[in-house]
Amino acid sequence: MQMSKISSLSGGEKKRLFLLSALIFGSNFLILDEPTNDLDIRTLEILEDFLDAYQGCIIIISHDRFLLDRVIDFLFIFQDDKSIMKFPGNYSDYLLMKRFEDEEERRNLVCKQQNASSQKYVHKEKKVKKLSYKEEQALLQAEAEIEKLENVKVLLNQTMSEKATIMTPMEFKNLSDRLKEIDEQLLNLLEIWEDLSIKNEK
Repeated sequence: MQMSKISSLSGGEKKRLFLLSALIFGSNFLILDEPTNDLDIRTLEILEDFLDAYQGCIIIISHDRFLLDRVIDFLFIFQDDKSIMKFPGNYSDYLLMKRFEDEEERRNLVCKQQNASSQKYVHKEKKVKKLSYKEEQALLQAEAEIEKLENVKVLLNQTMSEKATIMTPMEFKNLSDRLKEIDEQLLNLLEIWEDLSIKNEK
């Protein structure tokens, strides 16, 4: 194929030729726009292996989330307000953070609705005490722990947003793990709180 004209090559063959010409001279900075388009699986694997071991700086524009998860250390997120956020971590890390934010927003909405319903019920009629002393203490403790964990979660999310440009991927992972742990604790506490609240309202 050495004597073939470039105009006669297929899209995938042209992509491989351009990649070869860019990589063969030992560059230390690459800008790649959708590098995995038109590549066969074997060439794609070779490219991922090379980029994963590459010692220079790479800027990649790609819809290939598997490539982004394997190769990149930071994302630049173009947001709805036309601002750009530097995010430490890969694409899966970013989706995890968005899931935490969505769950936080949904939980806050549920809490507001529950608080509004509770206040309406209190004004409507005087509550009759239906919990034992031990259950009352458990309910109060659950409420206090929920408030405490919610405050910690707000601080962690604020830290992730404010320090995204200076955090390392490992620091982000530690914060993500802590947020996941808090979510699990909140889920258990909310179940306890809901059970006792329902019993108290019956």
